[in-house]
Amino acid sequence: MHGKSRQETWREDFVMTEMKYIFPKQLQSVAVLAFIAVLRVLLLILTVMVHMRNRKLKSTLEEQMAERRLLDKICADFTAVLLWLICFIHGCIISMRQIIITGIIPGMYIH
Repeated sequence: MHGKSRQETWREDFVMTEMKYIFPKQLQSVAVLAFIAVLRVLLLILTVMVHMRNRKLKSTLEEQMAERRLLDKICADFTAVLLWLICFIHGCIISMRQIIITGIIPGMYIH
């Protein structure tokens, strides 16, 4: 019977040990790469979601600014009309006062 030498047995054990450790390390590397790929995809999805949300917020802000400009114009026009009306009424009151005091209507010719 031919027995294995001590060196051959050691080599077989070494090769088997190498195979046991190489394969799991390769799987770990693949798992790490897969995890990194998943993280990149999630980051990309998050980036797209934030970009879309920013576009929506920008659009909403532009609409609100347009509404504010319109309201500012309406308020300015209302203020101008109100001031004109106050001046007109004030002028009318002064004219009425002059008529009451003098008895003469402005622009009236006396012959």
